[in-house]
Amino acid sequence: PTSSVALLPLVNITYDPGMDPLINGLTDELTDDLARVPDVRVTARSSAFMFRKTTDDLRNVGRALGVQHLLQGTVTKAGERMHVQLRLIRSGDGGEAWSRGFVVPAATLFQIPSRVTHAVADVVGAAPRVATTAARRAPARPRSPKAFDAYVRSLYAHRALSADSWVETERSADECLRLEPSFAGCHTLKGIAVFAKITAAGGTP
Repeated sequence: PTSSVALLPLVNITYDPGMDPLINGLTDELTDDLARVPDVRVTARSSAFMFRKTTDDLRNVGRALGVQHLLQGTVTKAGERMHVQLRLIRSGDGGEAWSRGFVVPAATLFQIPSRVTHAVADVVGAAPRVATTAARRAPARPRSPKAFDAYVRSLYAHRALSADSWVETERSADECLRLEPSFAGCHTLKGIAVFAKITAAGGTP
């Protein structure tokens, strides 16, 4: 890789804990999209997560993670629209290499990662065309804002791998499918949850 980037977890400045799954989902999508660019090494989310609430100098954070750039941002909600502010910081001198604000409907929030990946790849010297190609492989998202919200909640619940989380995974997937019956992602999540619950109960799926 010609460059290295760490995406610090996006900060929820709505002070509404109910927004956390959505914002964590956006952090994951940005990390995954950047990781698809061959010329860029992206720090694992688990490593970047350790600096979620750090007040340390960003130059020190960059050195600790061993990257040339840090991508950080905030997310807030105003009505039905989401405000996302992102900055790309040079670890060497703490200077700002790129910044951009997005104001989008909640249903189109996950269209942002492909645009950010293209811009960041260009700034750090990677091939923008690679980022664009990677972005086109991003999975489709529910069209309905409410279905989208249920999908993200189901997606995050299933990662907790606990009995309670499987219940929430299935419940949110059912809500997503009630609103958008044809969306494959929520059929998959419901299947995973049902499989896990039956297996945990000692049954035969």
